[in-house]
Amino acid sequence: MARPVLTAPNKANTVTENEQIAFKPLFARPKALSEVMGISFSTVRRVLLEYEADTDTNVEDLFIYVTETLKVVDIQKFIDYLKEREQNSL
Repeated sequence: MARPVLTAPNKANTVTENEQIAFKPLFARPKALSEVMGISFSTVRRVLLEYEADTDTNVEDLFIYVTETLKVVDIQKFIDYLKEREQNSL
């Protein structure tokens, strides 16, 4: 069986420095989320506490516990929950 033809490595498709790696993060710890979103950590914490108490939200699994003490938040779901809260308050 013939091997597929692969693109040869060149400067355009090869990572040589850490600065060349850029991606949109999917999850973040609450402290890092506050920096990504440009809001205070206390606001992030308050929103997460409100989410835990909110029983009629359409957003599910906003965060997960990687370990017993390490919580990571799904960034897109956090944004969706903020939008839902805004719609409900109007």
